Amino acid sequence: MKETIDTIIAAHKDHNIPMAIFDWILNNITYQSDHGKFFYRNARQTYNDSRGICGELAILYIAFLRRANVNADFIEVTEEDRKSVV
Repeated sequence: MKETIDTIIAAHKDHNIPMAIFDWILNNITYQSDHGKFFYRNARQTYNDSRGICGELAILYIAFLRRANVNADFIEVTEEDRKSVV
């Protein structure tokens, strides 16, 4: 996993690294819709399986960003939260 992130960073030193990481995940990790939120794979499991649900993709993205020295945290927004903001 570290080698993949380091390769992305090296290839995009003068560009938008968060977008490059996002694009890599989009092109290499399959969105999986056949298991629920009963458990989440960690970043390594999602990376190794090359698939994950939305929360797992977010966790993988955060792990990649942190390796690239980009400050990133996970925040879950529920339907109720969204209604209170609107």
